[in-house]
Amino acid sequence: IRSELPFIHTYIGFGSTHECAVDYESLVSGSSDVEPTGEVNEDDAYAICFSSGTTGEPKAAVVSHKNRIANANQIAVAHAATRENTMLLTLALYTSATQQFLFTYAFVGATQIIINFSPKNFLEAIENEKADTVMINFTLCNLIKEYLAKSTRDYNLSSIKLLRSAGQALSYEQWREVVEFFDNPMIIKGLAMTEAGLATSGIPEEYKAWLSPQASAEEKRTFGSLGKPMLGVQMRVVDENDQDVPTGEVGEFIFRGDNVVKAFWNQPHVTEQTLRGGWLYTGDLAMIDEDGYMYLMGRKDDRIRTGGLNVYPVEIEEVLAGHPAVKEIAVFGVPDEHWGEMIMAAAILREGKVVAEDELKEYCRKHMARYEVPKKFFFVKEFPRHPVWKRVQKKELAQELCGRR
Repeated sequence: IRSELPFIHTYIGFGSTHECAVDYESLVSGSSDVEPTGEVNEDDAYAICFSSGTTGEPKAAVVSHKNRIANANQIAVAHAATRENTMLLTLALYTSATQQFLFTYAFVGATQIIINFSPKNFLEAIENEKADTVMINFTLCNLIKEYLAKSTRDYNLSSIKLLRSAGQALSYEQWREVVEFFDNPMIIKGLAMTEAGLATSGIPEEYKAWLSPQASAEEKRTFGSLGKPMLGVQMRVVDENDQDVPTGEVGEFIFRGDNVVKAFWNQPHVTEQTLRGGWLYTGDLAMIDEDGYMYLMGRKDDRIRTGGLNVYPVEIEEVLAGHPAVKEIAVFGVPDEHWGEMIMAAAILREGKVVAEDELKEYCRKHMARYEVPKKFFFVKEFPRHPVWKRVQKKELAQELCGRR
């Protein structure tokens, strides 16, 4: 069957007539028979994982064996993962997210398919290996749809039962597109960080109900949440003085648990700033509602201060994503002498769609406060994106469009 297995690089042969490049008995006889003497403690470092550094100096998180094992257990519970699953991993192996799911599904004895992502590789892996759990984001989904539009071949994707969001926040409308494209599987969202793995996660059945055409306005709003704390995770939202903010108000999201690292390698200043009193200070803004669901409001340095008021770009982006001409939207602030910061928006339009700036502003006025309406809209073909996660790099976008930020 070798002719059918072009992806196998090396064969190890048994016996005397195998004609393989590597002989099994030679491997065994040439290896030491002394047992390794090293002892591994659960708090020993397993790896040093670098954050992306999109908001400053990359942080070198010292991830312990305990951190990874704890998060594998947490994710297995949240996903209801079993040995019957087949997980398709689409992102680079060096990413923290890939490692989280790699170890989780290995932990429960599931099958895992690891690919270098391309639309063709992705589609063939699902069809050939019957993958039922897939990591996906909107950018990857668009690349797949563009490939299929040009392809003459149909692929069977009916095995997919669960879609896991990966590194890119999607609007309600974008998730509807993704789910419809994959024929209505379950989805699951959450918040993950290099320093802790997955920290919050939702329930697939709830997301499916909230995403259905019959969902109420309140259920559609709740769909925007990233769930609740994982098993063994404590979560808080605090103000600048580390005091808990009232339910429904925005503050910095902090949490602790066995999945959180205890230090950053050779970065004592980062350790001191980020890990305080056992809590991981994320730099993310969040809100927790009266039912305990967490909503991400963006990075602290993405928050726009205009006319003395706080504006959260994610809220404006969620509104504009509902406009029929808008494919993707990015909202950011630029310095302004009068307002402090001025709200700007950049839009990628759907193919064949045309819309005027004034029409988008009027659409905003119907759905948000006047001070939240972007002062200017830019129409672009593409956004600068993170090389792995494909999320928009807003500082680079602001620099390209406005020459500052």
